[in-house]
Amino acid sequence: MSRHAPKKLLCLVLAIQAFCAVAQDSTKINQLQEVVVKSSVLQTLRKSPLNILVIDTKAYYQTNLNSLDILKRSSGVNIRTNGAYGANAEFFLNGIRGKQIKFFVDGNPVDNLGDTQGINIVPIQQTERFEVYKGVIPIELGTDALGGAINIVTRRETKDFVDFSASYGSFNTTKNNLQFRKGLGEHFYVMGTASLNHADNDYRIEAEVPDEFGTVAIKRVRRFHDQFGFTNVKLETGLRHVKWADAVSVQVQYAQTRSDLQHNFIMRQPYGEASYTDRLRGITLAYQNFDLAGKLDINTYLSFNQTRNVFTDTTLNVYNWEGRVVDRRYSGGEISTGGNWLTTESGVFNARQVLTYRPGGKVKISLANTFQAFRRRGEDPFALEFYGADFFGQPQIMQKNVAGMSVESQWWDGKLVNLTSLKHFHGSYSGNKRDDLTFVPVSQTIDQWGANTAFTYFLSPNLFAKASYEKATRLPDETESFGDLRLVRPNPALLPERSDNVNLNLIFRNKLIDAELSGFFRNVENIIYLPPAAFYAQYLNALRVQIRGVESAVKIHPRPWLDLDANVTFQDLRNRSLLEGYGTNSQRYFGARMPNVPYLFANGGFTARRDSVLQKSAHIQLYWNAGFVHDYYLYWAIDGDPSLKNRIPSQFVNHLGASIFHYKSGVSLAFDVNNLFDRRIYDNFKVQLPGQAYSVKLRIYQTKP
Repeated sequence: MSRHAPKKLLCLVLAIQAFCAVAQDSTKINQLQEVVVKSSVLQTLRKSPLNILVIDTKAYYQTNLNSLDILKRSSGVNIRTNGAYGANAEFFLNGIRGKQIKFFVDGNPVDNLGDTQGINIVPIQQTERFEVYKGVIPIELGTDALGGAINIVTRRETKDFVDFSASYGSFNTTKNNLQFRKGLGEHFYVMGTASLNHADNDYRIEAEVPDEFGTVAIKRVRRFHDQFGFTNVKLETGLRHVKWADAVSVQVQYAQTRSDLQHNFIMRQPYGEASYTDRLRGITLAYQNFDLAGKLDINTYLSFNQTRNVFTDTTLNVYNWEGRVVDRRYSGGEISTGGNWLTTESGVFNARQVLTYRPGGKVKISLANTFQAFRRRGEDPFALEFYGADFFGQPQIMQKNVAGMSVESQWWDGKLVNLTSLKHFHGSYSGNKRDDLTFVPVSQTIDQWGANTAFTYFLSPNLFAKASYEKATRLPDETESFGDLRLVRPNPALLPERSDNVNLNLIFRNKLIDAELSGFFRNVENIIYLPPAAFYAQYLNALRVQIRGVESAVKIHPRPWLDLDANVTFQDLRNRSLLEGYGTNSQRYFGARMPNVPYLFANGGFTARRDSVLQKSAHIQLYWNAGFVHDYYLYWAIDGDPSLKNRIPSQFVNHLGASIFHYKSGVSLAFDVNNLFDRRIYDNFKVQLPGQAYSVKLRIYQTKP
């Protein structure tokens, strides 16, 4: 029996007892009122000229699924992580990946805000929907994405409510989340969210463990240094529907994560004491005013955030995969030659303004500008002692500005809708890199133009086609330019990525079927990528890649109580560069499929719902999903003996869950099993992921009648 089994059993028993107790005395709690996003909003987004996938997350509030679980089930989306809860996640979207995809919360960028704002730890109950943009990105988001963006729209209920959930799962994973809203008068309100989450992430893996004679054997061991903690508190107060504004708000936030580092990029070297903490403190001001003179909308957002990161790598101990100290170093740390006790502090200022003007008829003109200023500085006494100089003490400064103008128009009685935009990207970088023991300042300025156009043509009320083209630009971010001061070295001289993007979509929707067939083409230059490395890695700027792909998705509603869905994606990424440094023949890899990138993946599942199963006010839900990823090579497929090549094997992972929800009390109980058949699965650089995992979740949601 697992050492956490008694906790799991106790948590399950308490959760069932709480559910039964509250359900029996439902008169003490206000009746639940379902909060539903207006269908017109979702339909408007889905039928816009943009290639956008809209995921309504309210259906998942009662489940124990997280944001990554939901997003990776979507067509064209693949997500790779390097561990369990809290691990970094890399997104693939229509052939582009990682930092080429930008993330937003309510339309506001979360770039450079650190690990505390990662989508991998966002509680699903604090969201209303996900907007996944594939191809053209609207100017309102103000981003330099290369053809993909994900916008998290948070809950904005207008009634008072309290929403609390507590869950417990395998690997000692606990998640406690609270959200509330309270109106104070006709216009004034207060909102808040709080999270206190933790995971040991001590799942079993297959690892190479040498014995006392140095003979290496494969053993099944637990990850022993991979704990993750997340704390988040956010308070907002504001006014709604006053004479001078539709909405104005002030928000303050405190968030912190703590992460143990278990191993290097390719899971060859275990670490036993290295750790990383990330803290954020921020304030946000937002102002919205709609329909001024019946024609003008104003949306303004300002924020300032301070982050503090501490990277600790000071031990002289050498650990093996069994968690035992097997040796002592004379100096340095587990990761770096000289050791690190590195503290960095960053300041990030964001300003976003959007003006939308409707001059009349079926024309809409929008102007948008997003500005970001980033400054980071650090200190490391270990580096100072070892090298005689502190290379982290020099400030690193980055400024980005994305300005855009778009015109949306309708033609032929609304059968044809066009959106055309022009963008300007500006980036200014001032940093440093280390050349042996010498500090070398590096700076550069980047200016680029971009443009896009997108069309929707309605063939019938239920059938419509989309087409879009974009000349996209992505500027290097702070980690690529300045490193992460842990495992990634700086490279401030990186060039921006550029891409020609084409998307084609055919969509059919009625009450029974929701189906879509899409094709995409990308021609990407100056790709910024991180090659595999045993110890330190550095982003490089040496690739040109051509991407072709097709994806299809279908959702069927054969019965009012049953939903079926499936999707499949094929993406072919081919190198179009002459790669120097990979051998004397630099043409060897021209036309080769890019390594360490999945090219075929699919998802499918069902959701079944029934009312009045146990009693008239009860609702039960059963859900299942299966995900498949075809095997692919970790390194170039044309190198070496095929029988000896390092591959990421094919993976087929199932998730099964059930929930019961009591209408009158607002109480729900969910039970989930991830990796149902305990498959051995891998991700980034062949890092092993958790096997079979269980979780139980108790949720209480209360609102005014």
